[in-house]
Amino acid sequence: MKHKYMLVAAMAALCNPAMLLAAPKPAPAAVSSAPVKTVAYPLTGTVVAVSATELTIKGGEGKDNRVYVMTPQTVIVNGEKPATLAEVKVGQKVGGRLEKATAGHDTVLKLNIGVKQEPQPKPKAK
Repeated sequence: MKHKYMLVAAMAALCNPAMLLAAPKPAPAAVSSAPVKTVAYPLTGTVVAVSATELTIKGGEGKDNRVYVMTPQTVIVNGEKPATLAEVKVGQKVGGRLEKATAGHDTVLKLNIGVKQEPQPKPKAK
C-alpha cells in the first residue's frame, strides 16, 4: 500500500514538471504588534539658546554646542511642577531625557529646569 502512494506521487510529479521546477514561495513577513523601542538617554547641561523648536546646550570644553529638537510633546517641568517654555532661560542649568534620532538632531522628551544651579563666583576684591 505504501508503494502505491509513492508511485502515485512520483507519477504526479513527472506529469506536472512545473511542480518540480517551481521555486518555493517566501514566507510572508511577520507583522510585529510590539511597539517600536526608542533609545532614550539623559540630558544635562547649560542652556545657550532656546526656541519653540530647538534647545541648544553648551558643549564640553573644546566641543561644539549640542542642538536638540523641541516638539509640542516635550514635557517641561520645574522639579515636580509643570513649567513653560518661557521659563527656560539662557545660562540656566537643565536636565532631562532625550530620544535618539535615526537622522538629524535628537528630540527632547522631558526638560527639567529645576536643576540645582551652581553659585556664581564672587568677584575678587581689589
